[in-house]
Amino acid sequence: MLVSALAFAGCVGGTTVTTTHTYGAMSGRLVGGLSPGGELVECLWLEEPSGRRVDVFWPDGWDEGFHPLRLLDDRGHVVAREGDELAVSGPTDGIGDSICSPGTTFVAEQVEVLSRAGTVPATETQRESMTP
Repeated sequence: MLVSALAFAGCVGGTTVTTTHTYGAMSGRLVGGLSPGGELVECLWLEEPSGRRVDVFWPDGWDEGFHPLRLLDDRGHVVAREGDELAVSGPTDGIGDSICSPGTTFVAEQVEVLSRAGTVPATETQRESMTP
């Protein structure tokens, strides 16, 4: 009897809720280290010019490497290394805390290398664009 009551409750009409994401972009230097909360978890961040570190959820299939610090695309190719300047874009609707950066997270759908560590920033036509 309880099963049929629950099945019926699931069939009752309701309101369809749709949401749209707000999209934005940010940029910063690729840096890494141990999580700020004292846990022994290695993390990779984008550090804004203000010094604020933002934990980035990279596109599906991308991975982080440590020793040396690097960002890998879904084919295992190195996209960026420590100190490289990146721009990311994606939804700005917050997803909550992460162990690597409580309260400051960004979901990247696109990643663009603006400049390599120790080099002059690229011009608009020289920039590499990475889209999964």
